[in-house]
Amino acid sequence: RWAASDCDPPPPAGTAYGVQYLPMRSLNVIERITGLPFPIWRPGSLFRLWRESASADVIHLHDVLYFGNWAAFAFARLRRKPVLVTQHAGLIRYRSRLLRAFLWTMHHTIIRALLRRATRVVFVSPIVRAYFQTFVPFRYEPEIIWNGVDTDIYEPATSASRAHARAQLGAAPADPVVLFVGRF
Repeated sequence: RWAASDCDPPPPAGTAYGVQYLPMRSLNVIERITGLPFPIWRPGSLFRLWRESASADVIHLHDVLYFGNWAAFAFARLRRKPVLVTQHAGLIRYRSRLLRAFLWTMHHTIIRALLRRATRVVFVSPIVRAYFQTFVPFRYEPEIIWNGVDTDIYEPATSASRAHARAQLGAAPADPVVLFVGRF
């Protein structure tokens, strides 16, 4: 089961191998005001998460900066379930000095405590792991598991398709082209 804030719509049903999507009702006012994605789950969603955690063998958290993940971690501990954390990001360089200070404080308090108590922690890059290793005493040495790419959807471009794309963009063969993939 995949529980996530309802700030974005879930993927279309049937796109993942037997995955049941559980959109959790939330308030996303903090992100709207500051740019920091921190949806607050409503009480009914927290109760639903508590119920769902009973049947899980493992609770897998993607990043530990989120309120819903904090609740999932607490529920896992109460139910004596192992917790796997995949940590994607380190200290994000927000423009706002206040937001950077807040994130640093979160990393060195709550997030440090969660990563320290997780059953296992994996990182998506050595840079993110190195950042957290400077202040988190992990139970076990954290691993690196690179983000995967669905090769049924994405594949390296051929020379011809690359030239065609550059022509469509009006980019000369030597012009640098950058692709950003993420949440805007």
